Amino acid sequence: MLPASYAGIVKDLDPLKVRMKCFSAKQIISLAGLFVFLIPSAVGQTERFGPVKYVAPKGFVKRAKDQSVTFSSVDRRTRRFCFITLYAASAGAGSARKDFAKEWNERVVKPWEAAEDPETQTEPLSGWLVTTGDSEIYLSGNKAFVSLTVFTGYGKSVSVLGIYNDNVYLAPLQAFTEGIQIDKTPK
Repeated sequence: MLPASYAGIVKDLDPLKVRMKCFSAKQIISLAGLFVFLIPSAVGQTERFGPVKYVAPKGFVKRAKDQSVTFSSVDRRTRRFCFITLYAASAGAGSARKDFAKEWNERVVKPWEAAEDPETQTEPLSGWLVTTGDSEIYLSGNKAFVSLTVFTGYGKSVSVLGIYNDNVYLAPLQAFTEGIQIDKTPK
């Protein structure tokens, strides 16, 4: 869920006429193998959150909690924003479909009243099943886009939630998600 301190920023935005573009899971993770090796050395320092290694998106503000790490970029001048939240690993349900449905309901449907059953794509990646789904949402009357990616495998599930209102944020969201490395030790 979007931290309360960020909700005020979104509330002040006027409705935007921003063209949203949806990317498939295959597009999002197609270069993941390459990014797993290149992003940490080319972009920045690798950080750890439980069993997850990641590289923070450049230029974003980091806010860590016990169960999540949120990165935010808010441009008040252009009224663009993006929030990327990495959630703590949890016990998996043993099925990519079930893990995604649980996370989608908890992270998207309940707080943002999005469609309950989005179109999803699941792709294998380095021993994980990666499921992605997305939807339009409204934050204080402002159109935005939400994308949830759930990594399932080895007895655990890890989720990345992106909320943004401009396609300029697709590249950092995609790079962050593709750069994630998760310890394969069973939970």
